[in-house]
Amino acid sequence: MGDVIEQADRARAQVLTELTEAAGQEAAWRERKEALMLKAKSLGVSARQIGAHAYMSDVGAAKAIERKRAEPDVRDAVSET
Repeated sequence: MGDVIEQADRARAQVLTELTEAAGQEAAWRERKEALMLKAKSLGVSARQIGAHAYMSDVGAAKAIERKRAEPDVRDAVSET
């Protein structure tokens, strides 16, 4: 009986580890997608075109671009050291 419980515990731990990894990858891809959307907008591409290529509505694309624009640019941050 103990072996079954240990196997179940290992399986749960494994799936949670994989979930954490997948979430990290998703965040990285989302960041890249939003950066590309912002770049496309800065090059004059319409929100409608961006949305179509990003598999989202033009309104969703426009909102994502505005959120990305509102983020502070770390390259502009001044080091205090």
